[in-house]
Amino acid sequence: MSDNRVLLTTDLDRTLLPNGSAPESDQARPLFRQLCKSEKIVLAYVTGRSPDLVREAIATYDLPIPDFAITDVGAAIYRLKGSDWKPLEEWFQVHNSSGWRRSRLEKIGSGSPNSVLEQQPEACQTPYKISYFYDLEQNPSTIEAWIYRETDTSESDFNLIWSEDPVRQKGLLDILPSTADKGTAIHFLANHLQLPGNHILFAGDSGNDVAVFQSNIPSVCVQNAAEAIVKCIESNATTDRPHYQAKGRFMGMNGNYSAGILEGFAHFFPELFEEIMHAST
Repeated sequence: MSDNRVLLTTDLDRTLLPNGSAPESDQARPLFRQLCKSEKIVLAYVTGRSPDLVREAIATYDLPIPDFAITDVGAAIYRLKGSDWKPLEEWFQVHNSSGWRRSRLEKIGSGSPNSVLEQQPEACQTPYKISYFYDLEQNPSTIEAWIYRETDTSESDFNLIWSEDPVRQKGLLDILPSTADKGTAIHFLANHLQLPGNHILFAGDSGNDVAVFQSNIPSVCVQNAAEAIVKCIESNATTDRPHYQAKGRFMGMNGNYSAGILEGFAHFFPELFEEIMHAST
């Protein structure tokens, strides 16, 4: 494995996919595809979507086929070779050794106070992820405390990942093994590829990206990100946590979606960006 490659990891919805209310720069996605054609880029999509919904997004938005897909908010990792998806079994073995007991958690929605938690459709559930909707008027801290009391567990037994669905206007809660979130999955994949930490870049925009923004993974927050995530970036950016907020105007683009990813890549890897762009012209 050549050590001059970069593991480019990106969220999909409202990060790479222009499916938010902000406008997309016309040239952004073509330039992103151009960047990802380089043999020096290992591309991984990191998303709350299931594999089927990742395939749908790739087809709908004409996205590059990634080398890897980290799906279900980090619970699963797949290696892609064309249309063939192969689970990275070592990642699932990590979950199995963590003491994950799905049966303890899958029924909590029916007993939640005032029916706060509503189980998401069966297609959203996996052996390593249990997903609920909740009312945005509810305080996640209150729900979290109730879950720990109800299950008689500690914070080390599983991960609670909070985000929002702006279309449904509902909160999203994913319960994962303690070993799983987007950040730990990215680190695991980088180690699997034998790539050092400074050869990783993550791009994101929303609540389930917080675990990465709070880590030491170099990250870019796209211009159209939620205000709370922008504040998270600002409060966590240190020498040990190299984060960048896309500003727009880079190459005449607005910094939204893939334009922000390109801007962040050029910020962290300016020489490689110039080399790839120059070679493809």
